[in-house]
Amino acid sequence: MDPARLGVGYAVYSLWLGVTLTHPMPFGDQLVFVRDYFKYLHGTYAWSDLFSQHNEHRLVTTRIVLLADAMLFRMRGLLPIGVTYASLGTVALVGARLAAQPGLDRLAASGLALGLLWSTSQWLNLTWPFNVQFIFVHLSAFVCLVALWQAIKSGSLAWLALAVAADGIAVASLGSGLLLIAPILFLGLWLRSWRPVAILAAFHALFTGLYFTGYHWPVQSTLYLLEAGTIFRTAVEYVGTAAGWHEFFVGLGGVVLLAVLTVHISWLVIARKPVDGACCVFAAVAVFSSIEALWSATRAEVGVSTRATRPHRCFSGPRCWPLCGG
Repeated sequence: MDPARLGVGYAVYSLWLGVTLTHPMPFGDQLVFVRDYFKYLHGTYAWSDLFSQHNEHRLVTTRIVLLADAMLFRMRGLLPIGVTYASLGTVALVGARLAAQPGLDRLAASGLALGLLWSTSQWLNLTWPFNVQFIFVHLSAFVCLVALWQAIKSGSLAWLALAVAADGIAVASLGSGLLLIAPILFLGLWLRSWRPVAILAAFHALFTGLYFTGYHWPVQSTLYLLEAGTIFRTAVEYVGTAAGWHEFFVGLGGVVLLAVLTVHISWLVIARKPVDGACCVFAAVAVFSSIEALWSATRAEVGVSTRATRPHRCFSGPRCWPLCGG
């Protein structure tokens, strides 16, 4: 139980820092949502404004949380921070339930998961209200894949409906939610079930179509980095961000671990041997995070160092937990 106590203690300390050091002064991209609040006060804010673009993304869930914080808590920033911690805590507890047996093992796994997901290595996310978008997209992806697994296992339409809803929320939370289709297909392949996956994929196609309705490509996002070596290095560092200055080697180890795990699960499927569903879910979440890493790497602007883009890639907790749990 000592590692669990350490994890819980570290998590509590992180929560205390997040609550006490949060500053209500908006900055950076968050200033756009201050303008939204003024439009609301003037009576000119429309429902369509919730779905308007912010750079390449449609941040519907972030807009809702920030507007609620402004209306209910005078824009102090505590609501989005609380939502961030609660969302990461949900991922930790659900992940521990999937990874460990009931009793002390699950309690220990919960403590370790909380310590990891509330780690101050992603401090920017834990203190900047605007970054709740990153937490939402990972929480939604995790819930979607868990619900899809349960729908495949039980044949329940309720679980399938939850998977569809979570997929829609992921797409409405961040542009990377569009990438969720890849782990959905992987999970369907590994669990040898296509009907629920086909239904979910059809809804995902619908959400994607809605996402790109009236879409325009931002001028500042036209530069993409297509040099293979730089993309690989940046993607690996993305995976290993939690390790700080050792991010490349830790990230490389995570990528190798995921590759071995993916090959092993695929071999079990081909050989018609039993496959653990929970392990498949963790691997699918890790696949989602790895695809995000590649996508993020190609978005690095020419001439900008990978370390300079660190703040935009600093949601390490949701990536590392699936790799460890898998």
